[in-house]
Amino acid sequence: MTDSYFSLPKVSGKYRLNVDLSKTNWFGVGGRVKVVFFPKDISDLQFFLQNKSEDLRVIILGVGSNIIVKDGEIDACVIKLNFGFTDISHQNNILDIREALEKAIYHIERNGNAKIIFTDVSIQLTRLIHRNRS
Repeated sequence: MTDSYFSLPKVSGKYRLNVDLSKTNWFGVGGRVKVVFFPKDISDLQFFLQNKSEDLRVIILGVGSNIIVKDGEIDACVIKLNFGFTDISHQNNILDIREALEKAIYHIERNGNAKIIFTDVSIQLTRLIHRNRS
């Protein structure tokens, strides 16, 4: 899995390596993660998900509130959605967004076709993000 960290997609956002997650979440707990990706916008996030290595494990952290992260090293790429993404998630879509991402990760971990899965989840996310707040 280590090789996939050296072939990360070229994105508009930023990558940070070897990050202490205890400094990124509300409870101040957690170990180190190999890579954190800070997408610039939704297009940047979609590009990353569609073009990342199939063997790269991904964890969505959001803004880091109300989450507990395990101690020790985490062999994954954490996607940290900063405050620029707060307008895309709301009470009418956040659980569905999480479920769609978790299902995609589940199928990828079981050797599903990553390109088909990420295309599908990108379409789902686009629909969920545009769902009305009311």
